[in-house]
Amino acid sequence: MRYNGQSVLENHHTDTAITLMKRPELDFLCRMRPQEKAEFTEVIRTTVLATDVGTTVTKLTEFERLVQQGQPPSREMLMCMLIKAADISNPTRPPLVYQQWIDAVMEEFLEQGDAEMRLGLPVSTDCDRDTANAARTQTGFVNFLVSPLFHTLHSYAPALQPVVDQLDINHSHSANQLDANRSH
Repeated sequence: MRYNGQSVLENHHTDTAITLMKRPELDFLCRMRPQEKAEFTEVIRTTVLATDVGTTVTKLTEFERLVQQGQPPSREMLMCMLIKAADISNPTRPPLVYQQWIDAVMEEFLEQGDAEMRLGLPVSTDCDRDTANAARTQTGFVNFLVSPLFHTLHSYAPALQPVVDQLDINHSHSANQLDANRSH
């Protein structure tokens, strides 16, 4: 199995980007020395691999520990946390943009569930058309990943206050929708 089953999508994206950058017509690094190119390529690999959702809790715990102890994170760690935040930032967007994203991701999930059913596979969580609930999915996503990451980044960089405020507004809206769904 390629990549030993670890961060398969992220490794594929990284390898594809690096392969494309080696094409002469796409090599925007052509004026760099070989060492600089290698360092830049490693930054790409490290930061893209950081977008693997499966690593969020571990990396966030380490980042939180440093912030709470008043220690500055390494440049690499900060870059990884920022790209991880950018990757899951849709709940921080204005409501209309966020709703478009919710609609698109839910449709992707439902199409995955349809394909799993056709193939006789177990249907993944939140992918069953009969039971999927966007408000529940978003509330869980924000509770488990987005809010802890953005609130920790905010404690490190207070200028993120407007982003965290919008996240909290969107999260409250999803939680209210979930409560309304439960009462019906």
